[in-house]
Parts: sequence; C-alpha cells; structure tokens
Amino acid sequence: MSSLSFALKRTVSSKAFMLFLLLIAVAVFAASFYGSFAGLPPAGIYNAGSGYLSQRVVALLHERGFVEYASADEMQNALLQGEIDCAASLPADFDARFEAGETKGIISFISTASSFAPMIYQSHISAVLFSEYAPYITAASLAEYAIPQEEVLQKYEAMLADGYAFSFELLSAEGVSPENVKSHNLMMGAAAILLFIAICILSVPLLQEAFSALSLRIGMRKSLLHIILPNLAVRALFSASAAAIGLVAAGVVQSDEFCFRLIPAVFVYCMLLMAAALLLAAICPQPRNLNILLTLLVLASLAFCPLFVDIAMLSPFLNALRFVLPCYWLWLAADHLLLLLLLAFAALPAAAFAFLCRSRGNHRS
Repeated sequence: MSSLSFALKRTVSSKAFMLFLLLIAVAVFAASFYGSFAGLPPAGIYNAGSGYLSQRVVALLHERGFVEYASADEMQNALLQGEIDCAASLPADFDARFEAGETKGIISFISTASSFAPMIYQSHISAVLFSEYAPYITAASLAEYAIPQEEVLQKYEAMLADGYAFSFELLSAEGVSPENVKSHNLMMGAAAILLFIAICILSVPLLQEAFSALSLRIGMRKSLLHIILPNLAVRALFSASAAAIGLVAAGVVQSDEFCFRLIPAVFVYCMLLMAAALLLAAICPQPRNLNILLTLLVLASLAFCPLFVDIAMLSPFLNALRFVLPCYWLWLAADHLLLLLLLAFAALPAAAFAFLCRSRGNHRS
C-alpha cells in the first residue's frame, strides 16, 4: 500500500475528522446568507412631540436604521437589554425650538459602554438635522430681499420631492458594487478559522505522535516523507475540498461569482497551512506549549481578521501584526493568488526541513 493510500484510508476512518469536514462545508454555505439579514445593530428613537418637523426627522432617521419607540421607558429598556445599540430622544417642544434656531442640545443621545457604533448614528442624526435646518438658514439669508420664509421652505420641499438630493454610488476598490461584502467577509472568516483548526489544531498533535513513534523504527527522514507529509497533505486536501463544496453551494444558491473565485485561494491557503503546521510543530515540540500557541493564534485571528470590523485598522502595529497570523493568509491569497502560491511552494520544503532539523535535535538530546 502506497503512502498516500495509507494516509487516505487513515483519514477516512476518522469519523470525528469527517464530521468536522461537514461542519466546514455547512458553515461556509450558511455564512453566505449573512448579508441578506445582518447589518449594524439598530438604534432607537423616541419622539415626545407631535409636530410636523419632529415627525419628519423621525421618518428620515427610520430610513437610516433607527427604530421608533412609543415611550422613553420602553426605549431605555430595549437599550439596557441590548436590543438596540444606542438611542435618541426628541423633546416635546422640538418644532418650536427648531424654528427658533435653538438647535444646541435639541436631541438627547443615549449610549452604553457596550454600544457598537454610536458615532455612526450621531452622524446620521446630524445629517438629518442639518438637511432639515438648511431651508431656515437660506430663508434667514434671503430675508433682506423680502423673500418670505414660507416660499423658501416650499421651494425646498419641491426640490426634495423631485429627488434633488445628494446620493452616493457605492463601489469597492475593484470598481464594482459591494452587495455582499459582509457575507464575503464572514465566509472567508469561517473558512479561515475552521481550516486552521482542521489542519493545524487537529492534525499537528497526531502527526507529532506518529513521527515520534515511527522515527525510532524507520528513521526520521523516511517517516517524514512517507507518513507525516502524506497524512498532512490528505487532510489539507479534504479540508480544502469541504470548504470548496460549501463555496460552490453558496455560489449556486446566492448566484455569487465571488464564491467560485475564492475556491483556488482556499486550496493555496491550505498549502500554506501545511507549512504552518510543520513550522508550529518545530517551534513547539511540547504538546502543552503547542496547544497554548494554537489557541492564541485562533483568538488573535478572530480579533484581527476582518470579519465584522477590521480592528487592525485602528493601529499600524496591529495592521502589521495580522500578516503573521495564518488565518489572515486567506485574505492575502484571495487578493494575490499567484504570489501566495509561489510562497506556498517555497514554504512547504522550508517548513519540512525546519521540522526535521528540530526533531533531530530533540532525538540527540
């Protein structure tokens, strides 16, 4: 029986590993639906007044993700229970103060220590208030020309009714509309983390045990070439194929070409993970230290890979740090496939050589 056949038989006989492959395929497929229902957590809005202006402001804020509440207490409870991210309240005399130009502190804004994006919603409120207050600024500047305020307000109403307003054309860096950016990030994140677990966390301890036992009987070089590398290659191939199945299913159901374009990057990424597994085993030959390192890598990847918010953009240091995290390499492979493929071909023999040298040193000691 050849080395690959033996590795294939051993991999298929592992029910736990095969179930994990199913998890990879299902998770990647399920992540493709994220963009259709997820977004920023909503904000709350309560209007204590009943005037035309306050109702108009609330209507505009509702279009920007605010949820209107019937009472301040109901909105406060929703905020404390985490149903909304932050909240804003309009006073009963909003219209009178607004028309009189008393706009400072006209809206109360409430947030908590766990609020996710309060500045974004504050910007929405400022934009709405300014758009509503602009006609009054114009009317004040035209008052010396005896143009009534009502005429200016009516003109603004007519312009807005005709669709005369600022709008944006949303484009990605590639010049296409990013309709499924959140889904893409979550699919890549799920694939990156789960493939790292499948190849590194689940495979490396097994390879270490096999290498330690077999190297004493058939030699380190032969056990590496005929046992370790074939087993690692088969597991990487199976893992990449599971992710590819999830991507194909997502691409067909969602009619998203990005899923199909990501498949080659997944296979290149798994090649890099093979090198990472060998290198990690060389750096940390002790199982306890290796488990700690692998856990830290997963946690760091969850924090620094751009799944929901790219935390790495907060600091140049974090931006540089994430490039050493294996789970970020899938993003690099998606953007620079050929470069990462060449890197994988160079990294695999280098990592195998480092693993072999470290093992020889351990045997001598």
